Amino acid sequence: MQTTTEGRGAKLSRPAAAARRDRPLTIDEIAAQDHARTEVDRTLRHFGLTTKTHFQPQLGIDRALHVRCRLATAGLDRKLVYAVLDEQGWNADCARLSHFCEFVDTMRVVHQPSGAVMAVVIRMPAGEPSRAEAA
Repeated sequence: MQTTTEGRGAKLSRPAAAARRDRPLTIDEIAAQDHARTEVDRTLRHFGLTTKTHFQPQLGIDRALHVRCRLATAGLDRKLVYAVLDEQGWNADCARLSHFCEFVDTMRVVHQPSGAVMAVVIRMPAGEPSRAEAA
């Protein structure tokens, strides 16, 4: 019996899937992955969220997008981040560990169309609003 894994609509044997992962990426594949990451950042900034990117190529699979939720709309901001990721084709990366808690969500994601991977760190505000923020 041969086990398979699905990749881009076609079923591949496990050795073929491993060979595909281990081969060097083409320039077009790298560009598609970079575009997928920057598109998420651009979209979240468009909605007014503060983000910080760590997309340097030398980070490899440890590239990350940090998102800071706003105090007044923290719950909605968190839902917005998950909605944008879902809409743009990002899914949880089951091969890597994610962590969710009250103030910080660290989610490892993979972009299905391009194969890009990154961590998304969502920071929730803690504490009471200052007078300036409450006004």
